[in-house]
Amino acid sequence: MNANSNLYKAIKEKNDQLGEFFANEVRSLLSDQHFVNLNSKQLMLLDLLHIKPVTMNEIAAAFQITPSAASQLVKKLENSNYVRREINLENRREILVELAEKGLDYIKKMEETEYYLMSKYYGQLDEKDLIQLKNILDKLYAIAVVNDENSESGMANNVNSTKK
Repeated sequence: MNANSNLYKAIKEKNDQLGEFFANEVRSLLSDQHFVNLNSKQLMLLDLLHIKPVTMNEIAAAFQITPSAASQLVKKLENSNYVRREINLENRREILVELAEKGLDYIKKMEETEYYLMSKYYGQLDEKDLIQLKNILDKLYAIAVVNDENSESGMANNVNSTKK
């Protein structure tokens, strides 16, 4: 067992507590919004589309679902004006899914809420602590990127070896 196992567990526990706390506060702040009735897959799709429009096949791959299930997911959001389908002008055989009016509204409200929460809580840390937190997150991200470049089998072997 790793000498830092207890520290890893404590960090995970605190991270989970913060995540739950922030999620609850987001729900509370946005409880009067129309998108609170969307399920987690629908919200994740809106977040994915915020990055860029995607094809139906990319949606199916991202959610590890069939193209038919992806189409149903999109149809529900399309019927409520969260997303729209457009022909890909670069490949007319493809349909791109992009944010529509309510989807853009969702993204805007989420960004405003996230900024409010960051200001509310991170704003209580002094600049030195904020810089240290950012540096630690940068290091952790770099480690994650390097490890992600390793094969899936390498990761599976590593996970299995830590369970022994």
